[in-house]
Amino acid sequence: MTTYGMAKHSVLYSYEAGDLQKIQYLSPNMKRLSGYDVLVFQSPEPKLLFRDLIHPEDRTHVEENIEQALSDRTPFEISYRMLTADQQEKYVHERGEGVYDQQGSLQCIEGRIEALSDQATSPRDQKNLLHQTYSRELYAAIAHYFPNTIITVVDEQKRLVFIDGEEADQIGLDKQQAEGRLLHDISTFPLHWKKYMVDHMHNDQRISYEVNYQDQYYMVNGMPLKDSIRRLFLFFYTNISEQKRTEGEMINALKKERELGELKSRFVSMASHEFRTPLSTILSSANLIARQNEPGREDKRLKNVERIRSSVRNLVDILNEFLSLGRLEQGKVSVNKEKFDLVAYMRSITQELHHAQKPGQRIQIISSDESLIVHQDKQFIRNIFLNLVSNSLKYSPEGRPVKVSISTLGDRFNVKVIDHGVGIPEDEHKHLFDLFFRARNATNIEGTGLGLPIVKKFIDLMQGDIAVESQVDEGTTFSITLPIDQVQIEQP
Repeated sequence: MTTYGMAKHSVLYSYEAGDLQKIQYLSPNMKRLSGYDVLVFQSPEPKLLFRDLIHPEDRTHVEENIEQALSDRTPFEISYRMLTADQQEKYVHERGEGVYDQQGSLQCIEGRIEALSDQATSPRDQKNLLHQTYSRELYAAIAHYFPNTIITVVDEQKRLVFIDGEEADQIGLDKQQAEGRLLHDISTFPLHWKKYMVDHMHNDQRISYEVNYQDQYYMVNGMPLKDSIRRLFLFFYTNISEQKRTEGEMINALKKERELGELKSRFVSMASHEFRTPLSTILSSANLIARQNEPGREDKRLKNVERIRSSVRNLVDILNEFLSLGRLEQGKVSVNKEKFDLVAYMRSITQELHHAQKPGQRIQIISSDESLIVHQDKQFIRNIFLNLVSNSLKYSPEGRPVKVSISTLGDRFNVKVIDHGVGIPEDEHKHLFDLFFRARNATNIEGTGLGLPIVKKFIDLMQGDIAVESQVDEGTTFSITLPIDQVQIEQP
């Protein structure tokens, strides 16, 4: 038999499972508790059953709790009214549990019944105490069947009268030490939780809000409780961290899906425009060449051939931009450092752009040093500045120069590409490095919207910085700062 501590007006019992008539043991205190002799229950044909002593209004409640506990193989604890031999109501508290054999079959039920009259002298006090006991049982049941929760009940003196739930262990709350203490004396209880609880206790309505603690998020539902003894407020904390993470992932996924949809739309718009022009030029030039086979038309044929070559170069440039972006996105870019003169190299880069210059345009190289030896990847440098300088030429009118200024800043160097072109609206500066972005005053000028994002990725890869200053109709300055001696880049 399970050992239960004896107390005044307490009865120990044991009866066979499924048969309340077969009492195996009943302590003599039954006479003092109920007014009935033990033999009334233990005779071969008992005159009374245990359930006959339970007040009819409480009987279903008691039986359902015991059946549920036996089904869950957990101890039960229940309070109810007992009818004594002189037909008086006595408030009692019963604790018990099932006893099982090695095969797991229920053999008997053992427990203890204790009179609450030991603790409450008047019928009103007994009833109030029973109400509190019922409430604690309800709170404990809620905490048991709802995981990831903390249930707290606070009285009007801001005293924690009840706390339970598996989540209490996660924040280091000791139920035994916390119950009965004032909120401000419980140091392990999060400070901002206590403040919210005190603030909301003055409300007579249900409340709901979110709080966080140690990277965990909790949904708090609170409500006033009706109690005949004192004013209480219940707070129900549910850990919603997993839901918040899932919600965040879904929001990010939806955001990325929208961004992908926008990128696809921009790509289709760009491709239909940028591919159509050179392809139309190639087709029309090829048709003209086909009709210009007669002697004396060599110059016209060569002019159309050059138009085809120029259009093919444009298509190749567009495809190269896509390939460069794909390799950068996938981390498939290897670094080949070498020492070279940056000033001389910038002059060679600008010479490659001779065909892109409009009438009267020129590129000026301005450097504080005749030469500047850097230890960098020449191809990266070429890709960056071919793009920036060609953009400056493209967005500048005829006769306006483009300047390339080179200077040193300690162990880094700075290159500024300065033009006096159409400029960029100030409210669009933040989108300059977005894929396929084109400023609204540049939509009629050829471009894919890929050049600057690629430049930015190269500069980030080289641990550098890029800054932009621009005003509409006054021009744009791109300022790039990079290490003179490039640190080796770790590839993923």
